[in-house]
Amino acid sequence: RFWIAKTYKKRFEKGLEPENFDKEFLRLWYAKRGYKGDGKPPEMSRQLIVDLAKRYISVYEKITGKKFITYQYPIEKKILTAVTNYEK
Repeated sequence: RFWIAKTYKKRFEKGLEPENFDKEFLRLWYAKRGYKGDGKPPEMSRQLIVDLAKRYISVYEKITGKKFITYQYPIEKKILTAVTNYEK
């Protein structure tokens, strides 16, 4: 779990959940729809997918301290290069 250190203590003292920036957002979305991990999950809307992408980009930037760089599709060549370099 990833919690925001700046607000953790104050929220803890008030008995509140810590502010998080992890997959909890999606887990709660599924739980609200009664999905517990069995069977086919509910279909996500395009807007939810966009919101999740923005959250994961934000998490990446917070953890790495780097700006997330988007790439134009098709991205296959970049993936192949990354995998090839990783295998070396």
